[in-house]
Amino acid sequence: MTGIPLADPDQLVMPYPARVSPDLERARMRHLAWIEAQELWPDPNTEAAYRTADFPLFAASVHPQLRGADLDLVTDLLGWSWLWDDSIDKPGPRQADVGQTEQVLDTYRDILHGRPAPHRTPLADTWRQLLQRLEERTSEQWRRRHTTLWEATFRSCLDEARNNTAGRIPTFHEYLPLRREAGGTKIAFVWAEAAGRSEPPSHVHASEDLQTLVRDAADVVDMTNDLFSVRNEWSTGNTDNIILVLAQQEGCSWAAAARHAEQITNAAMAHFQETEQHFLASSLYQGLAPTSRADTDVLIETMKTFMSGSLNWHRATARYR
Repeated sequence: MTGIPLADPDQLVMPYPARVSPDLERARMRHLAWIEAQELWPDPNTEAAYRTADFPLFAASVHPQLRGADLDLVTDLLGWSWLWDDSIDKPGPRQADVGQTEQVLDTYRDILHGRPAPHRTPLADTWRQLLQRLEERTSEQWRRRHTTLWEATFRSCLDEARNNTAGRIPTFHEYLPLRREAGGTKIAFVWAEAAGRSEPPSHVHASEDLQTLVRDAADVVDMTNDLFSVRNEWSTGNTDNIILVLAQQEGCSWAAAARHAEQITNAAMAHFQETEQHFLASSLYQGLAPTSRADTDVLIETMKTFMSGSLNWHRATARYR
């Protein structure tokens, strides 16, 4: 498997320009100090890897419009989520105990629902604090959507743990819904609503067009990550990666699977653009009140900056180099 090239960024179609929040440097210094104060680095290796990856750059790239406390909130949320995700996989997917993983996920589920957690850890304590910060900015409807997304993520993380522990590579039909929920990108979109204090009405969120936009954008972000991270994931036993899935299903090399994955990613991008035009011309969108339309526009723009910013960060970070 050595010598297989990573993604070819030139083959990925990205129609949206890459930008970075001008508040990055301040936000980075503040965030790293916050991570240290929360004791979220369990060891020097974790700290070194986190600093090298530059997750504050990711946050400022996917949310270039945010500044100040708004940027700080999403930076803390995204940074915590990466450390949380890595902690779920330790001590290595194929050495993990599925029952223990389920217990760990239940701890975060209890905190999500406001129940006392059986075990206190820096990650769990910080999760409770972050939920409090989110609650100060959001409506009851937003919190219900947020909880529903997390419940789906917990289920998918457990399914991933079962696959990884068994060394089982899923089919593409199995992979796609699993990646959409376990990847957390849809959660990141609703975090952006809280950070920007903009919340489209519930009937907009429930519309088929908007749900399609969310799925397509999440697919672009998650598959881009898979293209860049396949070597890292394979080396640690993570089997839920589109290149591994396609290589097994089609009986082809990683390089051929990567080219196919790029085509699938580009198709998702094209479908996102087509769906956006259909949605903007729809009676639902045209009939929105000015405030609701503005909040909806912000969410669509967030998905665009998230796709372009994520690709830009993957190109720049040493995490996948």
